[in-house]
Amino acid sequence: MRIWKASKVAEELAADLLTERQKLTYFLFTACLLALVPLIRNAKPWTAYDNIRLLSVPITIFGYLACFDVNKVADDRRFIERVVILSVPLTFQMFALGLGVFIPIRIVVPSLKTSLAFWPVANAGLLTWFFWRLWAKFSLIGDLIRTSRGAGPSANPRLQSDGASPRR
Repeated sequence: MRIWKASKVAEELAADLLTERQKLTYFLFTACLLALVPLIRNAKPWTAYDNIRLLSVPITIFGYLACFDVNKVADDRRFIERVVILSVPLTFQMFALGLGVFIPIRIVVPSLKTSLAFWPVANAGLLTWFFWRLWAKFSLIGDLIRTSRGAGPSANPRLQSDGASPRR
């Protein structure tokens, strides 16, 4: 893994020299760094929200590794592409779930508004939910790939790429 010479990485990408595992390493490294960025600040006291960031790192690593393993069984291709694209709807679902659950909780139990213990756990729960759903979608992709290999794409209407209605 190269952490400084981006031009060398660009050459390796252009020559298609990186394996899916190597791409995963770059992806995990970036995800962990982004999770830790808010912790780099000027001498402010440590808060429970900082603990969320620390807790998010192992959840993120485990979540992506679990998805990577499912993807490897499916076809061991296009992991990063699938993560990025699936993350869009799942992130919106996660936000909707968070708003739908946590706003009523704050209204019903006002003391949780300032509780330092509740919010880190709640956020870790949402992140865990996100990776559980992402893992489920990778499992679905694997099932669809296996189905298409056994019966051909025309037998599975979900795999038709031309946008036409399912063949009967």
